[in-house]
Formats: sequence, C-alpha cells, structure tokens
Amino acid sequence: MSDKDLRLQVILSAVDKLTRPFKAMQASNRTLASAVKSAKD
Repeated sequence: MSDKDLRLQVILSAVDKLTRPFKAMQASNRTLASAVKSAKD
C-alpha cells in the first residue's frame, strides 16, 4: 500500500467518523417529523 493510499484511507475514515452522528440525527429527525405529522392529522 502506498503512502497516498494510506493517507486517503485515514482521511476517509475520519470523515466517516465525523459524519456518522449527523446521519443519525437526520434519521431521528425524519422519525420525529413523521410522528408530529401523524399526531397533527
């Protein structure tokens, strides 16, 4: 594995670790929005 491949893998891993909580929040926001919508109807 070349140095560039390793560096890219480390960067992508860090980005994945940083964006995972935001993806979880997005999913929970969708659930909350559908719950609010069904409660409103």
